[in-house]
Amino acid sequence: MPTHGLASGPAAPGQGRQKAVADPVKAAELHLEPGESVLASVRGRYVTELKRLPGAILATDRRVIVYGSRLVGHKLTTFTYSQLDTISTSKGPLGRKVVLTAGGAALTVDRIKGEVADLHRVVNSQT
Repeated sequence: MPTHGLASGPAAPGQGRQKAVADPVKAAELHLEPGESVLASVRGRYVTELKRLPGAILATDRRVIVYGSRLVGHKLTTFTYSQLDTISTSKGPLGRKVVLTAGGAALTVDRIKGEVADLHRVVNSQT
């Protein structure tokens, strides 16, 4: 099952309370584990049940991180590659969309500007 986390306190262990970071990829990078490397990333809107948050998907050498920036705090969901069932991508008039599924749950980031091919390739090569 995916690991779901909501936080509004410290951004990462040992770093204390952080100021809000405008770039969702940079904000998500604050949650990397020591020695973890980002292999591909995209920026867009993290679609939740109630709203769309400025967000990002990062594919690292260990896991996939889906990050959404809230007015206060953030929403962070991580999947190990073994937990992922599928990754799908599509293109629409407002940008690209990536849908990740794991254990029956689906997470979506839409309105992605630019290519998603690197993210798709990295995730497929790790699963």
